[in-house]
Amino acid sequence: MEITVELSTLEMAPFSDQALEELGKEITVSGFRRGMAPKHLVRQQVDEIKILEKTAEIAVNKKYPEIISKAIKINGTEKIELAGPANIEMQKLAPNNPFIFKLTVPLLPEVELGDYKKIKIKRKEKKIGNSEIDKSLKELQWTRRKEILVNRNSQLGDRVEVDLNLFIDRVPLDQGQIKNFSVILGQDQYLPGLSDNIK
Repeated sequence: MEITVELSTLEMAPFSDQALEELGKEITVSGFRRGMAPKHLVRQQVDEIKILEKTAEIAVNKKYPEIISKAIKINGTEKIELAGPANIEMQKLAPNNPFIFKLTVPLLPEVELGDYKKIKIKRKEKKIGNSEIDKSLKELQWTRRKEILVNRNSQLGDRVEVDLNLFIDRVPLDQGQIKNFSVILGQDQYLPGLSDNIK
């Protein structure tokens, strides 16, 4: 939604006074504490363009809710919802002239649902084979397992703890010395053949 706004010099007058008041807090006027100097002295020390820009900034911030409210009423619908802050484009900002600016306001789109009840989708039947059931049962068994210490030769499925010293071409690997490394025999994820050699 684009809204072009024109504020007369009369409408801008109170914002001009407020701008001088705020700018007066940023400068030092001889003989006065900061922020306490009369507006006519502040006007003499501050560039006119800076005063106009500050006045425009205050005017837009103060008038924004009123402008949006009027625009919605003129549009004839209360369903308009803003999707974010407006983009502000200054079109005319000059001394003793009306202030003209344009607001471009992002709106939430109106969404109309189609007749989704007419859409038919054939369900795909999920078939689960014995191998998948066996795999799931084994995983379940594995997560619920209890470990007990046994005194016998190790075999596949046992968990053993070993001390590893890793070498490449008889040169020890950096950080290749591992104490109490846990190995499930038959699950050689890192070192192929390790289980058979341990067994």
